[in-house]
Amino acid sequence: MKLVRFSTNGQIPRLGALQGDRIVDLTASVAATLTARGVIRAREIASALVPASTREFLEGGAASAEAVASIKEPVTIPAASARLHAPISDPGKFICIGLNYRDHALEAGQPIPKEPPIFAKWSPSIVGPGDPILRPRGSSQLDWEVELGVVIGRTARYVSRDGLHDRQRRERARFSVHHEPVDGGQDLRDRGARGAVPR
Repeated sequence: MKLVRFSTNGQIPRLGALQGDRIVDLTASVAATLTARGVIRAREIASALVPASTREFLEGGAASAEAVASIKEPVTIPAASARLHAPISDPGKFICIGLNYRDHALEAGQPIPKEPPIFAKWSPSIVGPGDPILRPRGSSQLDWEVELGVVIGRTARYVSRDGLHDRQRRERARFSVHHEPVDGGQDLRDRGARGAVPR
């Protein structure tokens, strides 16, 4: 399932699933399915099971996943009529790893580090597809890099390689592609600037 956050007609962003050229409105679909089963307060229950926040939906675990899997009354809209937003706008943490492969370090004219640098970004730096990227002061050559985002939905410490693979199978690893603006081949260090991480 390809989760998206979308809005229509200037409404608040909500969670959907991209299916071809249509988006399934997950909250509305769960509510319609519950209503068809005669459930009272179906909309409130659906909003709790499928909140607008992707992070909160993933934190809902099996209950949220089962609610979506049980949809029998899908409510869809044409994808072309929706505005897409950043898939996760409220991460608990946004941790980045730089110069994590040899070719990238060489391309950037940087020495190959013994350990890749680890740094954080702030959630206000996240913008959605098509949203403007604000050029930080002093920036002279704004460019971008394609990055792989890995969404980790549960707390983990000291996980062995085998344990990691078990978690991935059990929880289904989630990934997102994002673009990171760079200035003259260097990552923008003003990581908190709005628009530093377009999705």
